[in-house]
Amino acid sequence: IADLGNQALPLVLAAAFASLWWPAWLATLACVVSVLAFNWLFVLPLGSFHVSLARDALLLATMLAVSLGITILMARQRRLAHTSELQARRVQALHGLSEALRTATDLPSAHHTLDAALVQACAQAGASGATTRAVWLDAASAHAPPQAFGKPSADEASGLALCCQQGTPMGPGTRVYENQPGWYLPARGRLGAQGAVLILAPSEALLDAELRRHA
Repeated sequence: IADLGNQALPLVLAAAFASLWWPAWLATLACVVSVLAFNWLFVLPLGSFHVSLARDALLLATMLAVSLGITILMARQRRLAHTSELQARRVQALHGLSEALRTATDLPSAHHTLDAALVQACAQAGASGATTRAVWLDAASAHAPPQAFGKPSADEASGLALCCQQGTPMGPGTRVYENQPGWYLPARGRLGAQGAVLILAPSEALLDAELRRHA
């Protein structure tokens, strides 16, 4: 058993290295194949998947459990690292947006800055090709008509006006008008919504709750 155990260690080490670079499903498959290959080549009777001794069966089960455990832990660590990196980029993007809006001199330039930030956020989440429509209220005059950006259609303009009036998000994942083709997001101010933005993105991106909260 000691000899078999020593021979099994390189396979466990190989599984650990595989989990560093390979996807979780491929690393898991490699673990299973390596244990089967070890059984075929080194465990008596040779050239068979039959295991004659209980201690050999225990060794194979331990090899598989350790290899799969390492693979699961490494996949989790990669996922946590990716999430942390994404959150850091989003915090940096919000800080940059804040500084850019602070220096904006008029509403069109402020909208252009926000539009670029939203499109970039969607692109970083894998939703390339996202576009925005928006309406903004004139803070200086309550009777002035809202300014529109992105050439919203009549239906989109109605949705933007409703979103601005209610001050709540609408669209997929918001539990409000989820059949819409994009997210209607209010731009809230101290006294209410100062405008609303419609983000049109691929359907799979609209199911990303983290991206919606960031937007």
